[in-house]
Amino acid sequence: MATQATEIYKRTVSGSIGAGIGSVFGSGKSYYILEHKTSSRYHKAGESQEIIVNQIELGRDPKCQVQYDESFTTVSRRHAAIARDGDNWKIISLSETNSTLVNAQRIEHERYLQNGDEIQLSSGGPRLGFILPQGRQANVGSIGLSRRLSLFHHQALRPYKQAITALSVFLLLVIAGAIWWGTENQKKQNKILEDLKKAEIAVIKAQEDLNTAHEKLDELTEENRKLIEENKEVDLQSYNQHVFAISLDELVWELPTGEKFTLSQKGIIGSGFLLNDGRFVTARHVLEPWFYYPYLSEAAHEYYRGVNYAAFNQGKVSARYTGISSAGDKISFTNEQIICNRANDKISKEPYKSDADAIVRTSTNDRDDWAFYQTSKTSGLKFNNERSEKLAQNVQLYILGFPGGAEDINNLRPLYSSCVTSLSGQENGLILSSNDNTASGSSGSPVFVRENGELIIIGLASGQNVLKGSKGIIIPISEVRR
Repeated sequence: MATQATEIYKRTVSGSIGAGIGSVFGSGKSYYILEHKTSSRYHKAGESQEIIVNQIELGRDPKCQVQYDESFTTVSRRHAAIARDGDNWKIISLSETNSTLVNAQRIEHERYLQNGDEIQLSSGGPRLGFILPQGRQANVGSIGLSRRLSLFHHQALRPYKQAITALSVFLLLVIAGAIWWGTENQKKQNKILEDLKKAEIAVIKAQEDLNTAHEKLDELTEENRKLIEENKEVDLQSYNQHVFAISLDELVWELPTGEKFTLSQKGIIGSGFLLNDGRFVTARHVLEPWFYYPYLSEAAHEYYRGVNYAAFNQGKVSARYTGISSAGDKISFTNEQIICNRANDKISKEPYKSDADAIVRTSTNDRDDWAFYQTSKTSGLKFNNERSEKLAQNVQLYILGFPGGAEDINNLRPLYSSCVTSLSGQENGLILSSNDNTASGSSGSPVFVRENGELIIIGLASGQNVLKGSKGIIIPISEVRR
């Protein structure tokens, strides 16, 4: 949405404390999520932060609800604000010296935000993703009460911490002055004492509410500690035999002119896994990178472009792969034996060498980044299609795979990593995750969830997603079908 000037922004108590109280005790208000893409002293990359108040500020000032440490020299003390405007949210640039960008475009004063926008505080500065929860998760009622209290404490009260302290001192002075005045004017004393009693009760109630919020926060911290301890107990050794490192044994392509080329690539190109129905599953771009050549490195771009040309212009393409587990099991297959969804591929013309009308075919749908080879094996990993479509928010996920690039396929040791779901359900048919510590190149790795004491597959890692250039993309296992 284009930049649009409205009323001048100013921080208000109603937009912070008032809106925060409304979010704690109401369930129909909308909210949004900021996903941190840059690590700082206060937030790790991949961490999600739900915002339940109507206005927040971002910067290095301690009063800012989204605070950055002093190492971010291009972030101003009060750099930018995000505020509600009717049913919309807008970002306002507050800094006179440092820029604020949305989707790499500098904003002059303010701009309305849309789901999926990327915010950046100065060119080269920290980046955040703006996410609007959808469906049942769109309202604050989907967030637990204890979590709302914690968010209220950090977002609504934080900018006014000094003011609240000053107000407490002021109330004490008022009480002392009122008592003195009462001795001077007996007729008004009873009324004043009654008002003071009400003020005292209100202060005590406010203190009790703050104490309750702190207790809830401590409980959440303890719950998180227990979850970490539980995660340490996860043993994936028994699953290793069904997780495979994939190597490209040979790729041969022949142009319509008769020219033939051969590529033998050493090392691991990705991971795959065997399901208990005999399907050997991996990411499609691991096996057919020529469908993704526009997004690859410059070196890979040129020869995979030639493979794409050969495949769709009366040439030939033949590839052989081998999957090897750490237990020594092997699965061999060819590109002609794999099953995937090519129905959504984009077909266009792109000149290649002397052929001005060359046809190219590229994958543009993230949900199609899967492929499988049907083996005759009868043992493998359990999976749950239905669970992959109905995951709640902040569910712990486990990943086991072999990062691409390793060359020693005779000494394979799968890498264990983890992440959590960043939203409930799916977003455009995908499972989105945060706090993702998977190594680059882990495409095709199985993604598990704990269920009744065992691990069940709910998806596969698209890894360093070639279309989006970021981690956190998981293909639901329910998408992997004929």
